Order: sequence, then C-alpha cells, then structure tokens
Amino acid sequence: VDLTFFSDYTRGTLHNNDDVPRVPPLRLGFQFDHRNGNWRSNLRLTRAQRQGHTGLNE
Repeated sequence: VDLTFFSDYTRGTLHNNDDVPRVPPLRLGFQFDHRNGNWRSNLRLTRAQRQGHTGLNE
C-alpha cells in the first residue's frame, strides 16, 4: 500500500508584467495505490484551485 500527496504551482509573467496565458492554477491531491499478487488498483484525486491570474484574451 502506498499513499502519495502532491501539489504543484506555477506563476509566470511576461516582460510587461502581464500574466502568461494558459498557466494552470494551484493543484493539490493524493494517490492511493494497492497491490495484491497480480492485481493492482489505484485511486487519484486532484483538486485545482480557481485561477486568479489569467492572461490577456483568456
């Protein structure tokens, strides 16, 4: 049995301080893995936060 917690966050701005388009928001989650002989199962849940810094025309 394995339990993994993860998160990622990226923040980018252009030279004129505008936000970079198409950058994903903060993500948080966990993954549960179980193995029994030749059988394997997993469950992964991911939560994406609201994007507060959208680029121009996005």
